[in-house]
Amino acid sequence: MKTKAIFFALFVLNFLYSQKIKFTSIEKQNTIEGILIINKSGEYITKTDINGEVDKNLIEDKFYILSHPTLNTDTLFVDKISNNEYKVHQIKEMKIPEIVINNSTKDYIISRGFFNSYVTNNGEFNIYIDGIIEYVFDRKTNNLKDSNVIEYRSFYVEDAKEKTNRKEASTFVFDNLVKLPNLSFFEEIKNNNEKITKKYNETSDESIFQFSASKLTDKELKFLGYAFTDVQRLEIVNCKGENAKINNILNFSDTNSIKIKHKSEQDFSKIITISNYYPKEIIYKNKDELSKGVKFKRDISNFKTNYWQNEAISSVFEFLSSKFKENFKQSKNVN
Repeated sequence: MKTKAIFFALFVLNFLYSQKIKFTSIEKQNTIEGILIINKSGEYITKTDINGEVDKNLIEDKFYILSHPTLNTDTLFVDKISNNEYKVHQIKEMKIPEIVINNSTKDYIISRGFFNSYVTNNGEFNIYIDGIIEYVFDRKTNNLKDSNVIEYRSFYVEDAKEKTNRKEASTFVFDNLVKLPNLSFFEEIKNNNEKITKKYNETSDESIFQFSASKLTDKELKFLGYAFTDVQRLEIVNCKGENAKINNILNFSDTNSIKIKHKSEQDFSKIITISNYYPKEIIYKNKDELSKGVKFKRDISNFKTNYWQNEAISSVFEFLSSKFKENFKQSKNVN
């Protein structure tokens, strides 16, 4: 009898802690992947997965701030969650890139658009960059040949080194972990990687491809006085139609996380790196027409235009920048 009671208790606990909250569009009746969820203190909590869901046990406060390029709703009120579902207004369209040259015979197809990448430590921003980037694909093989940053700006934590305590991982600034979006994920889709899952929505005629992996989920790796655990990776590409093609990408996101602590600390700090890409146009070029972008260095900005005023990136930046701390500054523009 005692054994049955224990198994029942474990079952109940597993049910409670494995529940999900689903985010659904009122207009389209579909779930929404990639919604950022941030608490009232400006700390990144999580984002919705390929099924538009998040773990319910992460939602502990009364309300949260939401951010997504297509959303009009900007607040999650926990008391309005019904049957583990939260409905939001999705009034903005993610448009597929404009085809500049149709039926081209040129050698390379280039996807050009906006990106942002950032790193958080326990939800606090360590670095934030955004800009314009282009990806060069070989038209014959569809393989990614190169990527070029056209212009960008970088925001960093001022006086970071002075405030770092090597025995407190929560004080570390992991700006060196920031990375640009990497569309080599497309090659994995093309090669039918069995670890990639696909979800097609007939109503919106959109497909979501997702790759996820995890390591050290139930153990620790100890090195030089630090412990590492719970390594997670999630790559998602959203496309128009049933197939993933370079010229029908709607957006791409790559999220990585790891927990770290010093041997003297009780609790782990969670480090998260996120990079997103939003295509704007498709261009065709021959090899002699290809050009190089600027050299990316995370500690400077390098831009000539006010590209961030474009709606595709301004709404996301305005939202995220409102969560920056006072010591979060823009790096000097070298142009």
